[in-house]
Amino acid sequence: MDKPAGQLELTIGSRLESRRRLIDLSIEQMARHLDIDPATLRSYEQGLSRISPALLVRVAELLEAPISYFFHPPNEVGRHAGSLEQRATAESS
Repeated sequence: MDKPAGQLELTIGSRLESRRRLIDLSIEQMARHLDIDPATLRSYEQGLSRISPALLVRVAELLEAPISYFFHPPNEVGRHAGSLEQRATAESS
């Protein structure tokens, strides 16, 4: 029996998807880089599956984000230094 998605899985999945989209990487491209099935990546993004710590490290490296980025809702990330999205937007301006 599948356990319902917990808040942690939902937060990690949401952050993973937003960062992937920010750097304009498709699910298929990212899955290929990680050597996983796109459906598996989709389930992580939707918070339906729990991502392993080892894979999360690889995801963070690929998306050029610190591990901590994936554990906090957007309004909590970088309260003092600004979020990655805000910094990326500012740098591209």
